[in-house]
Amino acid sequence: MDWSVTRGRIRADFVRTREVLSLDPGIRGAIFLMISPATVGPVLHRLSHHCHVNGMRSLGWLVYLINLYLTGMDVTPASDIGEGLFVGHANGIAISARIGRNAMLLGQCAIGGGRGTRDVGGGPGLPVVGDDVMVGFRATILGPLTIGDRCMIGACSLVIDDVPPNTVVAGNPARRLRDCTDDDVAARRHG
Repeated sequence: MDWSVTRGRIRADFVRTREVLSLDPGIRGAIFLMISPATVGPVLHRLSHHCHVNGMRSLGWLVYLINLYLTGMDVTPASDIGEGLFVGHANGIAISARIGRNAMLLGQCAIGGGRGTRDVGGGPGLPVVGDDVMVGFRATILGPLTIGDRCMIGACSLVIDDVPPNTVVAGNPARRLRDCTDDDVAARRHG
């Protein structure tokens, strides 16, 4: 991954955060973006991931630790997250997975392993989350499973099985509630 890809992902994250939060396009909005943990956390993850995939793993882990201590966002350097990431609340988020574009991660969600070693594309035992997925507050996604594109994971849900595309799930364990509509996806993209 070259620097232009990393820079493009950071730029897309800024644009998405500005849109979702309907921030003032002026100096006040820019200042908020520059100092908010919801923006600083993803930027530091992007830098740690860039270092990790380009052979500077010790530096990647150092940036990871700075991110963890500064924002409370625990995202391993190996985690590959597509552009357009929106983090609603950085503190307490824990991720070790592959996540697609335009993800919306709310506070204290956890996405990672702990239920086997099969590799579905995110690494041994780790989940793969599709594009345009919203993961609710305190939701947990565990193990080698896939979350399809355009899904919504309800708050405090425990996902331990694959979720097909365009599905809303919630509960412990998570169960299908309904199909995800175009309005659901549009609301996540543009606040």
